[in-house]
Amino acid sequence: MGDMDVGSIVRLIVSLAACAGAAGIGSIFTFRAVPSWYASLKKPRYTPPSAAFGPIWTTLYLFMGISVFFVWEEGLNNGAVLLAFVLFWV
Repeated sequence: MGDMDVGSIVRLIVSLAACAGAAGIGSIFTFRAVPSWYASLKKPRYTPPSAAFGPIWTTLYLFMGISVFFVWEEGLNNGAVLLAFVLFWV
């Protein structure tokens, strides 16, 4: 990734921003349920502490953005790559 051109940088930013946007939209709809509905669920003893979920979800969405960037970098001329790219966004 040392020799990234402007197009690659734009694709990386778009990929990361889109995944961050999806995370933000998801949090809008779930944020209020966490202290009430989720907290009231009967969970197993091995459930991670609530403080772990923020870093874990942030890392997952970051990795999703990086992953779709790598797929995009392969080029959308290949049918399999295009299919993976479209399925990701769907």
